Amino acid sequence: MTREKAVKKRTVKDVAEVTVGPATRKELYSIFILSREYFPYANFSSDEIVRRIESKSYVYLVARINNKLAGYIDYELLEGHAKILGLAVLAECRNRGVAKALVNAALNTIQASGFRRVFLFVAKDNDVAQKIYKEFGFTCFGTLERKINDKEVLLYEKQLLPVAGN
Repeated sequence: MTREKAVKKRTVKDVAEVTVGPATRKELYSIFILSREYFPYANFSSDEIVRRIESKSYVYLVARINNKLAGYIDYELLEGHAKILGLAVLAECRNRGVAKALVNAALNTIQASGFRRVFLFVAKDNDVAQKIYKEFGFTCFGTLERKINDKEVLLYEKQLLPVAGN
């Protein structure tokens, strides 16, 4: 096998389609584990995640690769705006477009629901997340007055355009 064929074969095998959709009850445990790993300061119980998933105010979207959970994003629908609460991607699924697929899906569903502003917090030292959010048009407008998990936190926002018919 030539080197070109070997590279092509490996590339096709390694690239899998990322799909994003609403979280299901069977994915709760995976979301719980990711939340504990990436957002330990939130200290959510599995019951709290169930309550949030079943609530109309919170939305959990999950990314799947080959039908296996690769990450999630959650956001809260508030009076007049939405707030992205968390974005977590399994380490072995990074650099495969998972985070971008999740952010894109969240923004599309938020916009389709009629919301025009989205806010989020991101740790000042989380350059990867900041880069992704900036690619989607988020801008930093300040710093949270208090630290979270002993980290300085930046405030970001994005204005959304109205969707035709809304």
